[in-house]
Amino acid sequence: MIPMHSEKIPLGDLCINDTCGVVDMVFGAPMPKPKVYLFVEKDNDECVKAENLLKSLGIPYFKIDIDENGIRGWMLKDFGTMKVPLIATSDAVVVGFKDIEQYLNAYKEKLST
Repeated sequence: MIPMHSEKIPLGDLCINDTCGVVDMVFGAPMPKPKVYLFVEKDNDECVKAENLLKSLGIPYFKIDIDENGIRGWMLKDFGTMKVPLIATSDAVVVGFKDIEQYLNAYKEKLST
């Protein structure tokens, strides 16, 4: 089952639903806000598969390495999990490659535009 969120998902001072600046939090500078944020860790085959799937479907995304950026604890607080790969969109937070694959294939048209 894919968890869906209709309310804003707080990210400390930020929020996914309005894409209020996850990029700002990680890098401290405003950047274009993608529709998909991909949270990954190093040396994780499922993370590599999730990134390759996004590329193959032509879905723009922003990758955040949770170890490099030190946000693993923040993920637990705001998403209820520290597991990766994790994608966050304005409509959903999806964890694990199989669920990510199912979600992206179902919503690729919406996420590609």
